[in-house]
Amino acid sequence: MKAGSGVQKNFTTITLIMKFTACSHMSGRNNQNRGFAMDLKSRLQDFKKNDYEGNDYEIVMDEMIENIGHPDPELRDQLIYTTFYWWVEKGLLSDHSLRKLLSVSLDDSHLFYKIGERSTDTVFTRSFSSLAAALVLRKDAENQGLPEELISEGINKSIQYLKEERDTRGYVHGKGWAHSIAHGADLLAASIGHPYFPSEKIAACLEAVKSCYQKEAIYMDDEDERLIFVIEALLQKGLTQQQLMEWVQSMNDHLKKQFKETGYSVPFFKKKKNFLDLLKSLYFRLGYSQKSKKVQKEISVVLEQWHRTIYRI
Repeated sequence: MKAGSGVQKNFTTITLIMKFTACSHMSGRNNQNRGFAMDLKSRLQDFKKNDYEGNDYEIVMDEMIENIGHPDPELRDQLIYTTFYWWVEKGLLSDHSLRKLLSVSLDDSHLFYKIGERSTDTVFTRSFSSLAAALVLRKDAENQGLPEELISEGINKSIQYLKEERDTRGYVHGKGWAHSIAHGADLLAASIGHPYFPSEKIAACLEAVKSCYQKEAIYMDDEDERLIFVIEALLQKGLTQQQLMEWVQSMNDHLKKQFKETGYSVPFFKKKKNFLDLLKSLYFRLGYSQKSKKVQKEISVVLEQWHRTIYRI
């Protein structure tokens, strides 16, 4: 026997035992997490069967908030978010619970959880926290029962979130909707619709929408349709046709600059697709109200210019 071989054998055995023990602990923890998720699923399914009514809203709400970004799409979307929706819609939550839901949804561990990451599961926490916050803001717009400073925080953070989100995925295979830009648009539109929204924030909201068209993204899941709800909400709060035309032109100028610098490049075509899709949707949405014909005319001119430029007509 070579010197030290027994020691080596014992060391190897101890190492394997340690690895097995660590794996057992990890497996146990994962099983425990799965158990919690299954238990929460079961309780939320019971709420659903009872038309979302019950007795232990507060206790279950804490677990729902903790799992708001769970990668399981059934738990995250069909159960947690949908339950929150009906609880808020039916007025089943107390002002204390609504305040807690809004405050937690807006914090750095939820709406801004690992903000800046791309292609990771953290987007589900951010995106669905924005939906939860939007629910509360829309409900509070009816009676203003929450503190004004909390609503102001919601308004400011809704603008900030749309600017800072970098994971622009829509539907994620196997994990369901991320849809961060669409959900962020829902939050911003809800913030604007609140009676506490100050008109001096209109320009900042326009910049937030504009920032979505400067991200590295190709929007394929109706993000433009959802962002236009922001524009419509701003029009209700005093956005003028002149301001909107200037905003459209500023975005068009930005695209022209990129075309001049990069020509018929892939990044240019991605930006062009996103921007023109937005304009086309905006054109028809404005037409529904028949109140922004000047803006529609401006949009028509911009669309024609790009058509002639790209296809050399």
